[in-house]
Amino acid sequence: RFVASLAWRERARWQKTFIAGLRNARPPDLTLFNPNPLKKPSKPRGKTLMFDCGIHPGLSGMASLPFFDEVDLETVDAILVTHFHLDHCAALPYVVGLTRFDGRIFMTHPTKAITASLLRDFVRVSKGGQGNQQHQGSAGAGQALYTEAHLDAAMAKTELLDFHATVDLGGGVRVTAYRAGHVLGAAMFMVEVAGLRVLYTGDYSRLADRHLPAADLPSPPPHVLIVEATY
Repeated sequence: RFVASLAWRERARWQKTFIAGLRNARPPDLTLFNPNPLKKPSKPRGKTLMFDCGIHPGLSGMASLPFFDEVDLETVDAILVTHFHLDHCAALPYVVGLTRFDGRIFMTHPTKAITASLLRDFVRVSKGGQGNQQHQGSAGAGQALYTEAHLDAAMAKTELLDFHATVDLGGGVRVTAYRAGHVLGAAMFMVEVAGLRVLYTGDYSRLADRHLPAADLPSPPPHVLIVEATY
């Protein structure tokens, strides 16, 4: 059973919501989601994966976060971050430092390196640098969501996944990273479980330019594609 939903968040722009559930006669089961669901997914018997963990760049404080209160982050086994833009990665230190999430995190090497640099600047600009205490999970507009210590913890927890490399998450779930174009290090993630292939991608580009190749065309192709509505 597969469900993909697109929800409208009454806050200045459309937001993406994807919840996918794979139910078989026997394990493994899988839940895939982008953290802004219409409703809280039922607890799976197998693995739960979160794709991207960003903020709304036009808002600040807690208002900029996805609807994390609709998700039991303690049940999330892994977060896969597609690229370093703030709307795809900037909530990660909040999740690591200020929630009950204790799963794994994956990025490509360039995404991790640039994310660390960009978010350190983001923390300082938002007044969450060293010594600032406005980060206790109740940040309002203009207050920092987290500190550099939370960012350091998130980066320390992040594992690297090369393009065309596959990681086994256990329970029969395998994830492979493919090039997405767009920006340096941007990835698409192919999730394979029980013979089903689901490809998730955020921003992507099929046009090669001077410094980046075009997005890959994975082979064999996916059975299900989850993609930003923009494309």
